[in-house]
Amino acid sequence: MGKSTLPKILMGLGALGMAGAWLAGDSVRFSANWFVWSLLLLAVVLGSLFIIALEHLTRAQWSIVLRRVPERLAGMLPVLALLFAVGAALGLSGAFGWATPAFREALATEPHLHGKAIWFSTPFFLGRLVFIFAVWLISWKLLAGGSMKQDESRDPRFSLFAKRFSAPFMWLFAISVSILAVDWLMGMSPRWFSTIFGVYIFAGVFLSGLAATVLGILHLKKQGRLKEVRPDHLYSLGGFLFAFTVFWAYIAFSQFMLIWYANLPEETFWFNTRLTGGWYPITFVLPILRFLIPFFALLSREVKMDAKRLSWVAALVLVGEVIDLYWLIVPELGQGVLLGWQELAFGLFFTGLGLTLAEARLNVGKDLPEGDPNLDASLHYHL
Repeated sequence: MGKSTLPKILMGLGALGMAGAWLAGDSVRFSANWFVWSLLLLAVVLGSLFIIALEHLTRAQWSIVLRRVPERLAGMLPVLALLFAVGAALGLSGAFGWATPAFREALATEPHLHGKAIWFSTPFFLGRLVFIFAVWLISWKLLAGGSMKQDESRDPRFSLFAKRFSAPFMWLFAISVSILAVDWLMGMSPRWFSTIFGVYIFAGVFLSGLAATVLGILHLKKQGRLKEVRPDHLYSLGGFLFAFTVFWAYIAFSQFMLIWYANLPEETFWFNTRLTGGWYPITFVLPILRFLIPFFALLSREVKMDAKRLSWVAALVLVGEVIDLYWLIVPELGQGVLLGWQELAFGLFFTGLGLTLAEARLNVGKDLPEGDPNLDASLHYHL
């Protein structure tokens, strides 16, 4: 069985299971699973887009030789737009906490919720969804599409345009990711709030993009492509992965510590749910998977430069992101820990879909941004 066949088999098996889950009639559980996995793929795409913009903004030269991989992965964005259109329809049928009739009634009776009435309205929600995807799609087209056109035109003016465009993009990216965090994750529990939650989601997004970029680069190298990527490049990429593993842990701990210290009922109930019953072991395991193991694994210089070991750390980062999203979303259903054949079906389908899309995108255009005037400096990069 060829490797390219396996993702399609996973998709087929997963699609059958998802059809069974839909026929089983639990639409809220179906929606929650859809959110978990579509958000994982979106995290990979947005993290990749952020990497592209960050390189242009800082004029980093060492990573130019790597840039075509995140440019290609970001190209999965149009498919994600379709997935989120479906997700919005599913969520508005009752999976979003703010879309339930009970919460709609509470908006009129609970004074502290009055200010959320306009934000949690269906037209405004759909408008925000269109806005953030428009920002991402236009930015992807300008940055990634322009880079691939530069391979043919060899026009150095694109590099200057990309640097200038990346500055306002960073502001729009911060706003749009925060909207994503509030609408699709905090919106599952609309009475809860955290001023640091958008940063927490950003940390996971960037880590996911970095991990997917690492796996994409190592996949191409295994095929005999991207021979120009040397251990020094991998070391720097692994250093980024290490740094943002620490950043995620810092933000996660800060959010928990501040809420625990203040001990306000309108904040603590969210963590109390995750520190009781079957959710407690998952809460305990999450920092181990997302921080302790990657942290100590990436401490070594050799691991950052070793393709095999770096790949398993990157894969673990993506597994941690799935568990993190599951931990954020599913407790709000009030049904306890859900780990059945429905969750397996969604995992198979979206894993197969992600691998299929990534494999197709990694064959788009040239492996190197040959039109970039600073490519030569990246090819000769050394520590």
